[in-house]
Amino acid sequence: MNHRRSLLLFLMCATGLINFRVAMAVEQTVVPKVTFYTGDFLRTLTAGGLTYMVETESHWGATAEMILGGTATDQGARPFVSDGELFLITDLGVLYGMPVRLGLSESAWTGSLYSTAGPMRIQLGDVTGWGGFLGGGLDIHTPIRWLGINFDVKNFFYSVPNPNGGNFNVDIDLTVGPSFRF
Repeated sequence: MNHRRSLLLFLMCATGLINFRVAMAVEQTVVPKVTFYTGDFLRTLTAGGLTYMVETESHWGATAEMILGGTATDQGARPFVSDGELFLITDLGVLYGMPVRLGLSESAWTGSLYSTAGPMRIQLGDVTGWGGFLGGGLDIHTPIRWLGINFDVKNFFYSVPNPNGGNFNVDIDLTVGPSFRF
């Protein structure tokens, strides 16, 4: 049931961003991605994800993200979550981007260097936690106008009940994937 709430939250945020885009955005980007995630009691795991970003002429924007996979836990965390259970993160953030040139020649590729911050929700099996994130990344624009390459790093901080230690967790996430601009 909790995963349905997370998916509903993601869809509501994405719908809100689409309305925001219609009102004032210049560019929107969809990034299907592979994420490499490591945390306080989670072993390093690989998951899939999807990010939707909207950016205005003033370089401010918004982002909604979902990461979905299976847990891989340290032994100390196993009393409340086991390996292979649902791993789901949804977040909504504020984005600030600035254009960059990658190289000195006239034919150099361009990109957008951006930072993000906002609230997040994590689900590990039946356990749910709320927190926030800080992150940033680089969206490289290729010669094909609608296609790019996206790299992103985020630091998630949240609280979940942990019978074997502190409840506060700080995790890091590295993602890579193609970006589709329209």
